[in-house]
Amino acid sequence: MVMRVDVLHAALNKIKSEKSKIVLTSAKGKLFNQDKAQEYSQAKHLILIAGHYEGVDDRILEYVDEEISLGDFVMTGGEIATAAIVDSIVRLIPGVLKKEEATQLESFFTVPVDKLIEIVGQNKLLINLKQKGVKDIHLIEYPHYTRPEDFNQKKVPEILLQGNHKEIEKWRLKMAFEETQKKRPDLLQ
Repeated sequence: MVMRVDVLHAALNKIKSEKSKIVLTSAKGKLFNQDKAQEYSQAKHLILIAGHYEGVDDRILEYVDEEISLGDFVMTGGEIATAAIVDSIVRLIPGVLKKEEATQLESFFTVPVDKLIEIVGQNKLLINLKQKGVKDIHLIEYPHYTRPEDFNQKKVPEILLQGNHKEIEKWRLKMAFEETQKKRPDLLQ
């Protein structure tokens, strides 16, 4: 079954405005990421169409600004993908989260290459990125720790216990870079 173009078009005509950005969830779409969440959080009027069944009548694409996918896998419908997209966008809207700084250093964040070189040192990968003209790179978040300070002979890193916020920030960026190299090297290309 394919979603009908006339039904979708009628629905869009009822709710769209000149400022609307219309997005369709689709396995064929561009990969959704934090940058897209940031972009969409700035939209004045965002309309998300949850693809379903075998997809949509291709003629509706003339009225859609963008197709978005959560990844290279197939779901029974786009409702869950749309809900995930909405959640990632809404939390970026000022006033939604109690602490504004909660969206500053997140699971994915951007750091200037020069700042990382300053902290990490003359890393070959970072030097290559800088030579290619890359100004900023995406990193995944640094490791987190809680109490107790020593659990099964594994200790919280000493730097985190000393209270030197400047050194802690450096440690976090260094660890975020190392985590990204190990777990998500695709972000460093």
